[in-house]
Amino acid sequence: MGMFGSQSITKRGIIMTDDRSSVINFLSILGISIAAITTAVFSPTVFAQSSQQILEALDTDNDGAISKSEARDNMKQNFALIDANGDGGIDAEELDRVLKMMAAQNDAQAQEGDSAAPSPGGDPSFGTLNPNAASFMNVPSDRDNMFYMLNLMKYHDKAKYADGRETNLTGEEADRLYNPLPEVEKVGGGLVYAGGVEAQLVGKDPTWDRVGIVMYPSRAKLMQMRASADFQKTVVHKGPSLAVSQIIVTIPEEAWTYSDKPPIAAADVPHPASADDPSFTLFHLVKYRDVAEYPEGSSEPKRSGREAMDMFWKSLAGILHEAGVTPMLKAEVDGVLVGDGRDWDDYRILKFPSRRAYEAVLTKIESSDFAIHFTAAVEDEYRLQLADLMDRTANPPTPPK
Repeated sequence: MGMFGSQSITKRGIIMTDDRSSVINFLSILGISIAAITTAVFSPTVFAQSSQQILEALDTDNDGAISKSEARDNMKQNFALIDANGDGGIDAEELDRVLKMMAAQNDAQAQEGDSAAPSPGGDPSFGTLNPNAASFMNVPSDRDNMFYMLNLMKYHDKAKYADGRETNLTGEEADRLYNPLPEVEKVGGGLVYAGGVEAQLVGKDPTWDRVGIVMYPSRAKLMQMRASADFQKTVVHKGPSLAVSQIIVTIPEEAWTYSDKPPIAAADVPHPASADDPSFTLFHLVKYRDVAEYPEGSSEPKRSGREAMDMFWKSLAGILHEAGVTPMLKAEVDGVLVGDGRDWDDYRILKFPSRRAYEAVLTKIESSDFAIHFTAAVEDEYRLQLADLMDRTANPPTPPK
């Protein structure tokens, strides 16, 4: 019953899809007509002509840039996103940046097949695109800050390319060909964490294979990365690799810890790691109830699910500390971009000394009087036992100054 037992998306975010619906989203942000969008999706030459035509049409004072007062509808709504340098005007270079990104993506898909194999509804093959994703991108430049992109991944047993090509690649092997990290690093981002799923302790289908967390300096830098030719060469392998994925924008809590006490000495850990029982990472993603649901007849007052979880963690802290459990990362969910219709609130990552330590903590929770707060708080969750592939949570990459 405790934390380790069985058992509206209205925030800002970033588009991370690889289908033609993303072309339409980006072009509609610029205020281009639906007719032009339809042509542009299938005609790369339109991209080359559009930035100058848009500038000439909207720059009524002929100062070489489109001001917010000159911008139309969707462009005005997403002005801060397109105005990457924040100078109050959208110039030809900034228009080119967005249009070339989409042209490169369109060309790559035409040459290699649509990597995401979108469904008739316009969603990528590996999940459902949040219909509000485009509006998530409308973040003023003074609030376009660093974020962590959380990726939950389930691979195809065998990569599935939309063009029907024969391949012996597994989904995981296709994902290695995708590998966007060199391009992420070029724009000042970096990998924070990657782990393989050893056991799905709690959570309904799908059964996940991998968890990845990537730091991006800003939304503008993400778009810059996606515009690069090198990124477009590899993104064609993303869709074929994935059976299911969730792509979630999150904001990390700086220097998160569950206790103010210093860590206990390794010699004092009651259930240390051994060859047969190594340490592992626990990943816990949670959706809270709006109102905590306590058992009928409970004397607990009305409170939110988040408040109930805070009470649970205050009581749990001492148990985790005595077990030698290390806090790694906590982050708030800012928006689910691609998923299955569910939304989430936050996640925590912890390092357990061993499985015996985990079981000992579980036993104490289940016999406690505070476990009731956890069950009252949680509407949905994933709890995954991970083997670290790369862990930089203690010293994560930071945006360049």
